[in-house]
Amino acid sequence: MSSEQAARYFWLLAAAHVVVWTLARLLAEPNAPLDVVEMAYLGREWQLGYPNHPPLAAWVTEAAVVLGGGSIWGVYLVSQLAMVTCLWAAWRLGRELLSPGAALLGAVVLECCFYYHFTTSEVNNNVALYPFWALAVLFFYRALTASAPRDWVATGVCVGIGLLAKYSMAILVVTMVAFMLAVPAARRHWRRPGPYLALGTALVIVAPHLYWAAPQHFPAVQWALDRTRDPDQRSRFINLLSFSRDQLVAVLPIVAVLLPLTGLRWRLRRLDSVERFSRDFLAAMGLGPFAVQAALALALDLKLRSMYGSQLWTFTGVLILFSLALRPEAVGWRRAVIGCGFMGVGMVVAAIVYDQAWPYVNGQPMSVHFPGREVAARVHAVWRERFDRPLLVVGGEWMLAANAALYSRPRLQVYGGGPYARDPAPSPRDNPWTSDEALKRTGGILLWSADRQEPGIAVHLCRRFPMLEILDPVALRWETGAAIAPLRVGMGVIPPGSGEGASARRRSAPVMARCPREDLSAGLPSAFHVPHALPKPRGILSAPVNADTRGAPAHGQARDRIHRPRPYGRPDGPESRPGRLRRLRVRPGHHGGRERGVRARHHTARLAG
Repeated sequence: MSSEQAARYFWLLAAAHVVVWTLARLLAEPNAPLDVVEMAYLGREWQLGYPNHPPLAAWVTEAAVVLGGGSIWGVYLVSQLAMVTCLWAAWRLGRELLSPGAALLGAVVLECCFYYHFTTSEVNNNVALYPFWALAVLFFYRALTASAPRDWVATGVCVGIGLLAKYSMAILVVTMVAFMLAVPAARRHWRRPGPYLALGTALVIVAPHLYWAAPQHFPAVQWALDRTRDPDQRSRFINLLSFSRDQLVAVLPIVAVLLPLTGLRWRLRRLDSVERFSRDFLAAMGLGPFAVQAALALALDLKLRSMYGSQLWTFTGVLILFSLALRPEAVGWRRAVIGCGFMGVGMVVAAIVYDQAWPYVNGQPMSVHFPGREVAARVHAVWRERFDRPLLVVGGEWMLAANAALYSRPRLQVYGGGPYARDPAPSPRDNPWTSDEALKRTGGILLWSADRQEPGIAVHLCRRFPMLEILDPVALRWETGAAIAPLRVGMGVIPPGSGEGASARRRSAPVMARCPREDLSAGLPSAFHVPHALPKPRGILSAPVNADTRGAPAHGQARDRIHRPRPYGRPDGPESRPGRLRRLRVRPGHHGGRERGVRARHHTARLAG
């Protein structure tokens, strides 16, 4: 196969991948995945950073939604373009080491790995990291072999943007530095300006985010550490074995389709000194980050989630094809290509069936079955019935509020609870671009799950928003034909500011039950109190905020986030079950210095009584 033929086949494959997987998501997922909803909610504010994440994924999602006219098809398209970038990086690196046909096969085998399509229906931080991780490896190899300044600059650009996607890009940087220290042929570059040029370029790109994050003690790092704590307190070795098993499951299909070429008994290919350097490079970039992750997991007792290894395997096919002795028969190559085709088609079918069949099999809906459009329609109907001015803000549980905001035209600002998807009380610390005062001034609607939250949640919200109008919960059907109990959504309407509210309210608008006049703050848990000093908004051109802008989430809580859509009803953690409030600690000195360990439901019962 000539280089021109291989190039044509690659671009046909890339176009087919983008079209097929974008359409598959549009047809199989009636609602946006949870990560898309979250990234659109955060990205609308265009901050330098967020309490839980670096900003790139939120920025890209917001840009895709805006360019798509408010639809999420652009998000699906961008996520698949990121995957095709990984395929391109594998192909281009393979072209420098392999024959044109083998280089093409080194990229095609990624269609056998579910990390490169099945788990990429959204632009979350993992997906945003994929292309820049792969491109950084490609340009780093070129920098080491050609020593061109432009390759070092390109490496620094990819590393800097990758850090804006996810801090775990630093794992690849550690691997690069270790390789340059351990391999003599790479070590000589330390005496040249290339590595320092790459470092300076990366720092320039990431500097604005560091300017935002450093005064706040890097809240996304604290969030990531909390996310990797094991609530079951299993052995760190057991957790590492579980993570390794997940990575093996992802890589085995690549190994399987290449067996017609490699055989069951692998033999290393004889290499000269230059080829040995390339093999060592591929092995270091392919396996080194996994070794770093394993070392960190053991040293810090971390529970690594399977998707934390998703970006590691882009060059696995190139490594196998370059390092092992291959059978020369043409039939082996044909069988490998046919195996990739069957595997790729099977992955598309499996993804569609998974999205559609899960509620029937498991009895639980996923976030892609959430009735986001119906929630948005109900919210606007309630508001239009009462006020002449447009609705600007929706708050409460951010999973509910962000869905309503995403499917509104124009889109709304979200004042969500946080950082967990099911926290009902709006959190100024996790939404520093707004505040209670702003919500009272503009008015808005608060949403919460009537099935999941205690009935007394309305009392807690009334303490913060005395003009809150409590509405009866509405029942909404999930976007699936499975026999699943409807979603019951509680609503509370906050009228616009007192001076303008009278003129804004329609004369025929119904007046619902308002909050009671008695002092609702007595006996409330401190978790429902609003901080006296709220963080100031942080736009791209704004100054740093105080370091105390966000509290760490409770130990052992697992956030309701997904890499593939998971059941909506999955609990947030061992102490979070539908119909219950988590155990809340009360700080001494607040409202009579009540003793620690009092459960929120006891306060609610006393107030209701």
